[in-house]
Amino acid sequence: MKAACVIGALLLCESAWAAGLADFAWVHNVPVYEVEITGEILHSTESFTQGLLCQGGALYESTGLYGKSTVRRLDPATGEVLQSVALDSDLFGEGIAYSQGELVQLTWLENVGLVWSLPDLARTKNYRYHGEGWGLTADEHSFIMSNGSPWLYRRDFEDFSLLDSVAVTIAGRRVSGLNELEYAVGRVYANFLGVDDIAEIDPATGSVTAVVDAAALRDLVPGDPVNTPLNGIAYDSASGEFFLTGKLWPKIFRARFVTSFGK
Repeated sequence: MKAACVIGALLLCESAWAAGLADFAWVHNVPVYEVEITGEILHSTESFTQGLLCQGGALYESTGLYGKSTVRRLDPATGEVLQSVALDSDLFGEGIAYSQGELVQLTWLENVGLVWSLPDLARTKNYRYHGEGWGLTADEHSFIMSNGSPWLYRRDFEDFSLLDSVAVTIAGRRVSGLNELEYAVGRVYANFLGVDDIAEIDPATGSVTAVVDAAALRDLVPGDPVNTPLNGIAYDSASGEFFLTGKLWPKIFRARFVTSFGK
């Protein structure tokens, strides 16, 4: 699995916050939020979650691992899998994003983006790109993609061509391991592989404007940040809440990000 392949090689360009992004943020006066859980639904412990998306009243999930990767539609009230489509066994599913009535699903090492029509999840075409595929989201103008490096990449809605890129920094230091992404209210929210924190990023500058300490979630699920990492962020614009989950987690949580009052 991806975590086993890369966990020893990344997480940070600066090792100062390897114990936790939130701890580093506190020291450097970057705002820190906590997770306020407002609800929870069931999640399959066989789902190696690589992407999560709330769209049109449904949850869509991309799962990974060779021979087990899928794209699926979930009931956001119960977590029930309403539809699941298996990827070819030589494809490792990664992040997903919505644009113009379609889902785009990245693959890890195969340099191909799979395009699925909605609501039937029929595969319609592919996009090609260079490098690894990790997280994917979209704002009003373009797709935003991660590949495990410190960089966010903007890609064109029409042909997925590269438009530009920006390095992600906190307190002036570049950070690596950017994974699942979600765009919400002018900010990109990013999971980091192996860390139970979420970064809030200004997509124009790459600056981390706040950090979400997700320790409250880790206390409610088995495993550890390396073997069952937090990985799955979906914003529900109707409620202003986030859906949060992780690889092989038994639950998907509804949550809000609230101000932390320190340690």
